[in-house]
Amino acid sequence: MEEGKSLLDKLELPITGIKHSWDIHLEKVRFWGLAAGGVLLILGKAVTTRTTASGLIDSGYINSTYHFRHTCVYLDYNPSRTLSALLVMCQIFPLDFFIIMFYYKVKQLHETKVLKADSELFKITQWATPFMFVVQTYFYMVFVNKPDANEFFVPDHENNPTSTDKNTWITKTVMGGLPAGFIFHYLPYMFWQAGMILMAIQQNFYLIETGKLEKLRVTEHMLTIYNYFIMVAGFTYTLFVWSFIFGTPLWDTTTPHGNAAGIFAMYGFDAVVVLVPTIFALIDAYWLFPKDHITFTFKT
Repeated sequence: MEEGKSLLDKLELPITGIKHSWDIHLEKVRFWGLAAGGVLLILGKAVTTRTTASGLIDSGYINSTYHFRHTCVYLDYNPSRTLSALLVMCQIFPLDFFIIMFYYKVKQLHETKVLKADSELFKITQWATPFMFVVQTYFYMVFVNKPDANEFFVPDHENNPTSTDKNTWITKTVMGGLPAGFIFHYLPYMFWQAGMILMAIQQNFYLIETGKLEKLRVTEHMLTIYNYFIMVAGFTYTLFVWSFIFGTPLWDTTTPHGNAAGIFAMYGFDAVVVLVPTIFALIDAYWLFPKDHITFTFKT
């Protein structure tokens, strides 16, 4: 072999100038990512109902504090916990991919002047993309931090500091007595909620600024109301959760009406921030705009 030449150079293979293209509909990616969250909850509830003692759930921090079973309790106990930690990747990976690729799609639309120079969609996408990507990926931590791990046991440092007999250990609390386990379990979910709200708002601006509303039979005014509504819903839901953490409940969930209001807030948020965008993605991808692809080109 001649010095300085690789094997491919020696064989003189035509390896340059080859292109491979990949067409993909981003709304299909978003639809299946969002739909995976529904599958996760359905399977999680089925497994927990069949395998986990009801008393274990009812005595846990979430149920004993809020007085109703939040959907996440169906993912918190093994074997559902392990299964859910694996299945959640079917949501995280597609949505992370969608978030990144949608950024480049919006950037291209802006550069080609399909979007106006002062496009609100472009402005939102610039700062929302990294936030949505981080919180979507961070969501996995709900399976790492257990909601009931609010106390831990350590040897009694004053009386028996080196004891390995756990019967002599004492209980310690962290964060000034606040439910640290639940807080670190809840934070990834709280940020995920914020990311989902941003994703919905971003998509609404996309529909408005690309002129897709006419076929969807939705007005700009309706989407504007929806944007404000989900922000208020998200804020109220978050305030509700934190009010219980600090011992000052926003309303009393031990009464029938208060309990029903808490359950409505939980399922209502999922309906308006997750289910509605899932339906929009389904309609966009498979019904009204099935040919709205983006193309990835790989060149050697």
